[in-house]
Amino acid sequence: MNRLILALVLVGLVGTALAEHPRERRAPPDIPDAQALIDACWAMSLAKRSSVNNPKIREGILDTVLCLEDVIADQYSYFGYSESILTRKELREKLEALRHSVGRLYWVIMNENPGCIPTCGTIKHTRHLSEVADVLERMIRTMIEQRKEYGF
Repeated sequence: MNRLILALVLVGLVGTALAEHPRERRAPPDIPDAQALIDACWAMSLAKRSSVNNPKIREGILDTVLCLEDVIADQYSYFGYSESILTRKELREKLEALRHSVGRLYWVIMNENPGCIPTCGTIKHTRHLSEVADVLERMIRTMIEQRKEYGF
């Protein structure tokens, strides 16, 4: 019984010491702002997205999606994973598969539902790409948050 009490007291003291002296993690100054990276991808496609031509708008949004994938691939290199976990080629393949699967699901939801007979309009023909961009933007924010939190 005395050993149990002593062990509990020691655990409490160690826990208190750790709480009073948390390890400080500092973000290196070269970690970019996630929103700035995202905004740059949207800015580069503005001319196409400002078109009145729906295929041109779609092409512009796809350019942004591909740019966001590039940002993820660039940020991935800072994580220092070994090639046995996920190679850069595998990462690119997974991003492409993500784009196709999320894009297809949103395409079906927005363009092939019972209310879209005969059509839901051509603007819905671009929306699936914007939804893919949302997923990639969240991933970029998460990657930057992790880099800042753990200082790499």
